[in-house]
Amino acid sequence: MTVDREHFHNNAGETPPAAYYVRKVAKSLEDAFENGDAQQIHAHSKTLRNWCLHHPDLPTFSLDLLARRISDISPLAGMTALTHLGLAETQVRDISPLAELTRLEKLDLCDTPVDDITPLSGNTALTDLNLEGTQISDISPLAGIIGLERLTIRDTGVRDIAPLISSTALIELDLGGTQVRDISPLERMVALETVFLHETPIHDITPLAGLTSMQLLSLSRTQISDLEPLAGMTKLEFLNLRGTKVRDVAPLAKMTDLVSLNLIGTEVRDVSVLSNLPKLFGIHLPDGVEDNRPRKPRPNPFRV
Repeated sequence: MTVDREHFHNNAGETPPAAYYVRKVAKSLEDAFENGDAQQIHAHSKTLRNWCLHHPDLPTFSLDLLARRISDISPLAGMTALTHLGLAETQVRDISPLAELTRLEKLDLCDTPVDDITPLSGNTALTDLNLEGTQISDISPLAGIIGLERLTIRDTGVRDIAPLISSTALIELDLGGTQVRDISPLERMVALETVFLHETPIHDITPLAGLTSMQLLSLSRTQISDLEPLAGMTKLEFLNLRGTKVRDVAPLAKMTDLVSLNLIGTEVRDVSVLSNLPKLFGIHLPDGVEDNRPRKPRPNPFRV
């Protein structure tokens, strides 16, 4: 049954704000997808589409369809006020109905069989996109979405990130488990704070040298050996180098904000050079290697 405004008067007989109706119908649509109720899906989606069509200033709304047993999202076409959409762990492959959702800001397609993101090329309002575990290998449709702030393409078939060269607004980028070898497009992404490059075939991290806003960086199980490009990352708090070919940690000596450092499986044998990092208590060393940093006495809080 289509939801109308008269169904939602409050106790005082007043009509609640339009946002109330929108959220109510959106929640009913989520429930209909959960229950596989085709009739209710049709009714509620039609209501939302009509409101979007006739009320350009309609309050925005979200839909979380996580793990729903759905493969067809055609009922979402035309919902131009939809800004946040979760489709993770569904069977959705065809995302062409999303092409018209020009106000879409956040989209989660994690662990879906999606293999073509061409329909997203016009979704220039996107700021947060999760493509982890999808079947994609080509991210060229993202070239024009320069407002992206968070992008996850972990565990996909992506090899080339050149289409991201203009994505200078990125704050978080997850390329872990991909076949990306050339990370030169990252050179211009100076706003990056979190980057995952673990389990990739990279061996040259020179493009990261100017990313001084970095706070978390994962390079575990890569082919890197030289940490010199990281020397200027004085804001770095978490660094994972597990399973790399690193021998010398001297370039990390000025990372005074460093809290956690994983060196398990590396060729590092001496960490005394890190003795002046006051926050570094979480240091994980290779088997048989001792923490040989000079011990500094901790202040006694009870001493007057």
